[in-house]
Amino acid sequence: MFFCKKAEQETFELKEPLLPSVAPQRTFDYMLVSHKYEDDGDLKKQRANYFIHQLERKNFSITKIENEEKIFYGVRAPKEVFEDYMYLLKVSDSCNWTGDLASDVMQATRIRIVHFILHNTYTNTGENLSELLKHDVFETAFCLHERKEQKSLGKKWARWTGLFTGQPLGRVKNYFGEKVALYYLWLGWYTKLLVPAAALGVVAFLYGLAFFRTNPLIKDVCDSNIIMCPRCDKRCSVWQLSDTCTYAKVNILFDNEGTVAFAMCMAIWATLFLELWKRHRAKFVSKWKVYDWCEEELPADGHQRSPCSEVVVNLCGALNHLVTSSSLAARDISYFNGLPKLLGIKGSHDNSAGSLKAARAASTVLCNMFQYSKLHKDYKLKGFSRRDFTDVTI
Repeated sequence: MFFCKKAEQETFELKEPLLPSVAPQRTFDYMLVSHKYEDDGDLKKQRANYFIHQLERKNFSITKIENEEKIFYGVRAPKEVFEDYMYLLKVSDSCNWTGDLASDVMQATRIRIVHFILHNTYTNTGENLSELLKHDVFETAFCLHERKEQKSLGKKWARWTGLFTGQPLGRVKNYFGEKVALYYLWLGWYTKLLVPAAALGVVAFLYGLAFFRTNPLIKDVCDSNIIMCPRCDKRCSVWQLSDTCTYAKVNILFDNEGTVAFAMCMAIWATLFLELWKRHRAKFVSKWKVYDWCEEELPADGHQRSPCSEVVVNLCGALNHLVTSSSLAARDISYFNGLPKLLGIKGSHDNSAGSLKAARAASTVLCNMFQYSKLHKDYKLKGFSRRDFTDVTI
């Protein structure tokens, strides 16, 4: 009886945690690295802090890790941001999205969306992340990746043995994103359909090789005693047609009757390849839900270049016309992150004539956004419509 009670007591004690609970390891979508400044009044430190503050205002989770000489900022996007940005960037069929959004978003998609937001977040001086990196406010910015998945792809995919095992396109999509996966999908399909085309080419070559010695053109060239005219007027001498015998033999291997049939087959192959590729691509596009996906190509350096001042002025003129004509234009400009860009143009420190003209145009749009938005609401409350302000001609 005593031993039974003791055993029950020991069993109860073992159910208690032997070690304190450990917090789960946090992951980050992006890392920003800056120098460690001792002076709080340093302008670079203030600009970096303001940029971090702007990210925090967008509900980004920022983890600050200090080293002896560097400061690392771990950036983690909230789950609420992905629904809107996945629709705007068209990275997936977000209208039909089901399940837990935070768990369904792939790491590659998270990185693309966070990269887009970081490069479209502006400080009070109108600088985005690209300009802050250029001015050495941040030393570098990079995204994190799954090292385990990288090693697995390196062993099973990025090797010559992958020619016989096929491509793990699903894992490539999860790691690199849809764009890279679609490229390798096309590359694999193109390589596969090149096999029958290459076989036809070999057949055409073997046909020329089979009738190599009995070809009448080779006999006419190699066995002829025809003397040809000199190739130039002064220093060149006459030459025998049979001197080109070797060239004629090589030429007949690749330019014979079989080559004509091969060219006709390649024309048919090109048409079949295009049609079959559309079907093959549609299967994966439908499976990955990326049939409405379209991404603009960035320049080679990865950053968007600012347009010239004339383009900015023309765009501001078009926006100003929309603001004065529609009561929804100001809301749409704010929704699509237009306010920070207009403020950046307005607060530009460039004193050139074109930049000053663009700044005045942006200021006009900003003023009219608030003034006409209020006027539209007031006129609507009083019962006026747009027709009441149009010129009536008799």
